[in-house]
Amino acid sequence: MKNVKREKMKVEKKIVLIYSLLGIVLAFATNYFSQLGNIFLALALPLAVYSFSLPLLFLSLKGKKFLIFYNSLITFFLIWFIFWIFFYNLS
Repeated sequence: MKNVKREKMKVEKKIVLIYSLLGIVLAFATNYFSQLGNIFLALALPLAVYSFSLPLLFLSLKGKKFLIFYNSLITFFLIWFIFWIFFYNLS
């Protein structure tokens, strides 16, 4: 039983790490496109990447998918938004 919980925690940590890194990279891309004046592409790119990554996430998981979906959604968009504001203020 303890090994199953540890395995779930490892998977959840990997998911959070992947979506955090993805959020940082896309925040940089959003900042770049918003500086070019294409705000539509800047805002649509993170939504498109996240929506394309969801089927991969659901195919690789078993069990409580809604909770992991919610955690990955919050992690991704908060990291993306915070770093976008950070990069915007730097430039």
